[in-house]
Amino acid sequence: MPDPLTSARARWRSAEDQLFPALMANPEMYQRALAEIQALVAELRRRGDDRAVLLTADADPGALLTQVRPGGICIPGDLAVGVACGARDRQLTDQANRRRAEQSIAEARAAGRPWAVLAGPEDPADLTEGDSVALHLPTGTVVTATVDMWSGGPPYGLRIAPPDGEPACSWFRDRADWLDACRRGRTDLSGPAPARGHGGVK
Repeated sequence: MPDPLTSARARWRSAEDQLFPALMANPEMYQRALAEIQALVAELRRRGDDRAVLLTADADPGALLTQVRPGGICIPGDLAVGVACGARDRQLTDQANRRRAEQSIAEARAAGRPWAVLAGPEDPADLTEGDSVALHLPTGTVVTATVDMWSGGPPYGLRIAPPDGEPACSWFRDRADWLDACRRGRTDLSGPAPARGHGGVK
Protein backbone atom coordinates (compact mmCIF):
# COMPACT_ATOMS: atom_id res chain seq x y z
CA MET A 1 0.00 0.00 0.00
CA PRO A 2 1.33 3.49 -0.82
CA ASP A 3 2.18 5.71 2.12
CA PRO A 4 -0.02 8.77 2.79
CA LEU A 5 2.43 11.22 1.21
CA THR A 6 2.70 9.17 -1.99
CA SER A 7 -1.09 9.01 -2.27
CA ALA A 8 -1.39 12.73 -1.56
CA ARG A 9 1.19 13.60 -4.22
CA ALA A 10 -0.82 11.65 -6.77
CA ARG A 11 -3.89 13.73 -5.87
CA TRP A 12 -1.89 16.96 -6.10
CA ARG A 13 -0.63 16.07 -9.57
CA SER A 14 -4.17 15.19 -10.60
CA ALA A 15 -5.39 18.58 -9.32
CA GLU A 16 -2.80 20.34 -11.48
CA ASP A 17 -3.73 18.23 -14.49
CA GLN A 18 -7.39 19.14 -14.07
CA LEU A 19 -7.04 22.82 -13.22
CA PHE A 20 -4.33 24.31 -15.42
CA PRO A 21 -5.59 23.23 -18.88
CA ALA A 22 -8.97 24.82 -18.12
CA LEU A 23 -7.36 28.06 -16.95
CA MET A 24 -4.98 28.45 -19.87
CA ALA A 25 -7.88 29.32 -22.17
CA ASN A 26 -8.91 32.22 -19.90
CA PRO A 27 -5.98 34.57 -19.10
CA GLU A 28 -7.99 36.73 -16.72
CA MET A 29 -9.21 33.73 -14.73
CA TYR A 30 -5.69 32.30 -14.78
CA GLN A 31 -4.27 35.41 -13.10
CA ARG A 32 -6.99 35.39 -10.46
CA ALA A 33 -6.50 31.69 -9.78
CA LEU A 34 -2.73 32.15 -9.58
CA ALA A 35 -3.16 34.82 -6.90
CA GLU A 36 -5.49 32.53 -4.94
CA ILE A 37 -3.04 29.63 -5.08
CA GLN A 38 -0.10 31.85 -4.13
CA ALA A 39 -2.01 32.96 -1.03
CA LEU A 40 -2.60 29.33 -0.08
CA VAL A 41 1.06 28.45 -0.61
CA ALA A 42 2.10 31.42 1.54
CA GLU A 43 -0.10 30.18 4.38
CA LEU A 44 1.29 26.65 4.09
CA ARG A 45 4.80 28.09 4.22
CA ARG A 46 3.91 30.13 7.30
CA ARG A 47 2.79 26.95 9.06
CA GLY A 48 6.25 25.39 8.79
CA ASP A 49 8.44 23.02 6.84
CA ASP A 50 6.90 19.75 8.03
CA ARG A 51 5.05 17.88 5.29
CA ALA A 52 2.50 16.92 7.94
CA VAL A 53 1.18 20.45 7.36
CA LEU A 54 0.45 19.52 3.76
CA LEU A 55 -1.24 16.24 4.68
CA THR A 56 -3.45 18.08 7.17
CA ALA A 57 -4.49 20.61 4.53
CA ASP A 58 -5.08 17.83 2.01
CA ALA A 59 -7.33 15.99 4.47
CA ASP A 60 -9.41 19.10 5.22
CA PRO A 61 -9.07 21.65 2.41
CA GLY A 62 -12.08 23.58 3.67
CA ALA A 63 -10.26 24.57 6.85
CA LEU A 64 -7.37 26.10 4.90
CA LEU A 65 -9.71 27.88 2.51
CA THR A 66 -11.79 29.32 5.33
CA GLN A 67 -8.70 30.82 6.95
CA VAL A 68 -7.05 32.16 3.81
CA ARG A 69 -10.06 33.06 1.67
CA PRO A 70 -13.14 33.27 3.91
CA GLY A 71 -15.07 34.99 1.12
CA GLY A 72 -14.53 32.09 -1.26
CA ILE A 73 -12.32 31.69 -4.32
CA CYS A 74 -12.83 31.71 -8.07
CA ILE A 75 -11.84 28.07 -8.68
CA PRO A 76 -12.82 24.72 -7.13
CA GLY A 77 -11.45 24.75 -3.59
CA ASP A 78 -10.24 21.16 -3.48
CA LEU A 79 -8.27 21.63 -6.69
CA ALA A 80 -6.81 24.93 -5.45
CA VAL A 81 -5.60 23.33 -2.22
CA GLY A 82 -4.22 20.34 -4.11
CA VAL A 83 -2.22 22.57 -6.45
CA ALA A 84 -0.98 24.67 -3.50
CA CYS A 85 0.11 21.57 -1.59
CA GLY A 86 1.94 20.26 -4.66
CA ALA A 87 3.73 23.58 -5.11
CA ARG A 88 4.75 23.72 -1.45
CA ASP A 89 5.91 20.09 -1.57
CA ARG A 90 8.24 20.96 -4.45
CA GLN A 91 9.54 23.97 -2.54
CA LEU A 92 10.44 21.72 0.39
CA THR A 93 12.19 19.27 -1.94
CA ASP A 94 14.19 22.11 -3.49
CA GLN A 95 15.18 23.39 -0.05
CA ALA A 96 16.36 19.94 1.01
CA ASN A 97 18.35 19.55 -2.21
CA ARG A 98 20.04 22.93 -1.71
CA ARG A 99 20.96 22.05 1.87
CA ARG A 100 22.36 18.71 0.74
CA ALA A 101 24.41 20.39 -1.99
CA GLU A 102 25.78 23.04 0.37
CA GLN A 103 26.73 20.40 2.94
CA SER A 104 28.36 18.19 0.29
CA ILE A 105 30.44 21.10 -1.03
CA ALA A 106 31.53 22.10 2.46
CA GLU A 107 32.50 18.52 3.36
CA ALA A 108 34.43 18.03 0.11
CA ARG A 109 36.37 21.26 0.60
CA ALA A 110 37.16 20.41 4.20
CA ALA A 111 38.45 16.99 3.15
CA GLY A 112 40.38 18.33 0.17
CA ARG A 113 38.32 16.29 -2.31
CA PRO A 114 37.93 17.65 -5.87
CA TRP A 115 34.33 16.43 -6.29
CA ALA A 116 31.13 17.19 -4.39
CA VAL A 117 27.98 15.15 -5.07
CA LEU A 118 25.01 17.51 -5.37
CA ALA A 119 22.24 14.98 -6.11
CA GLY A 120 21.74 11.28 -6.59
CA PRO A 121 24.32 8.54 -6.01
CA GLU A 122 28.02 9.34 -6.07
CA ASP A 123 28.75 6.66 -8.69
CA PRO A 124 26.61 6.78 -11.88
CA ALA A 125 26.86 2.97 -11.93
CA ASP A 126 24.44 2.98 -8.99
CA LEU A 127 21.88 5.03 -10.97
CA THR A 128 18.78 3.25 -12.26
CA GLU A 129 16.55 6.30 -12.83
CA GLY A 130 17.00 10.05 -12.52
CA ASP A 131 20.23 12.01 -12.14
CA SER A 132 23.63 11.83 -10.50
CA VAL A 133 24.99 15.38 -10.25
CA ALA A 134 28.58 16.15 -9.23
CA LEU A 135 30.47 19.45 -9.00
CA HIS A 136 34.18 19.60 -9.85
CA LEU A 137 35.35 22.15 -7.30
CA PRO A 138 38.62 23.24 -9.00
CA THR A 139 36.87 24.22 -12.25
CA GLY A 140 33.26 24.77 -11.17
CA THR A 141 32.10 22.28 -13.81
CA VAL A 142 28.89 20.34 -13.14
CA VAL A 143 28.68 16.79 -14.49
CA THR A 144 25.20 15.28 -14.71
CA ALA A 145 24.65 11.61 -15.50
CA THR A 146 21.06 10.78 -16.39
CA VAL A 147 18.98 7.64 -16.80
CA ASP A 148 15.58 8.17 -18.44
CA MET A 149 14.12 4.89 -19.65
CA TRP A 150 10.86 6.58 -20.75
CA SER A 151 12.27 9.35 -22.93
CA GLY A 152 11.58 7.55 -26.20
CA GLY A 153 15.21 8.05 -27.23
CA PRO A 154 18.60 6.87 -26.00
CA PRO A 155 18.09 6.42 -22.25
CA TYR A 156 21.53 7.32 -20.93
CA GLY A 157 22.68 10.94 -20.84
CA LEU A 158 25.81 12.82 -19.88
CA ARG A 159 25.98 16.60 -19.52
CA ILE A 160 29.22 18.44 -18.76
CA ALA A 161 28.54 22.09 -17.96
CA PRO A 162 31.49 24.43 -17.37
CA PRO A 163 30.72 27.66 -15.51
CA ASP A 164 31.71 29.87 -18.44
CA GLY A 165 30.81 27.96 -21.58
CA GLU A 166 28.23 25.90 -23.40
CA PRO A 167 27.43 22.50 -21.89
CA ALA A 168 28.41 19.37 -23.80
CA CYS A 169 25.56 16.84 -23.93
CA SER A 170 25.72 13.23 -25.13
CA TRP A 171 23.16 10.44 -25.18
CA PHE A 172 23.90 6.72 -25.27
CA ARG A 173 21.90 3.62 -26.09
CA ASP A 174 24.41 1.31 -24.42
CA ARG A 175 24.85 1.53 -20.65
CA ALA A 176 28.47 0.37 -20.74
CA ASP A 177 29.39 3.10 -23.26
CA TRP A 178 27.64 5.66 -21.09
CA LEU A 179 29.43 4.58 -17.91
CA ASP A 180 32.74 4.68 -19.74
CA ALA A 181 31.99 8.24 -20.92
CA CYS A 182 31.02 9.26 -17.38
CA ARG A 183 34.32 8.00 -16.02
CA ARG A 184 36.30 9.63 -18.83
CA GLY A 185 34.52 12.92 -18.26
CA ARG A 186 35.50 13.01 -14.61
CA THR A 187 39.03 11.84 -15.34
CA ASP A 188 39.52 14.51 -18.00
CA LEU A 189 38.36 17.22 -15.62
CA SER A 190 40.77 16.03 -12.97
CA GLY A 191 43.68 16.30 -15.44
CA PRO A 192 45.49 19.41 -16.61
CA ALA A 193 43.23 20.05 -19.61
CA PRO A 194 39.52 19.31 -19.14
CA ALA A 195 37.92 17.82 -22.24
CA ARG A 196 34.74 19.45 -23.51
CA GLY A 197 33.59 17.16 -26.31
CA HIS A 198 30.87 17.86 -28.85
CA GLY A 199 28.07 15.62 -27.64
CA GLY A 200 26.06 13.30 -29.87
CA VAL A 201 24.35 9.93 -29.65
CA LYS A 202 26.17 6.64 -29.27
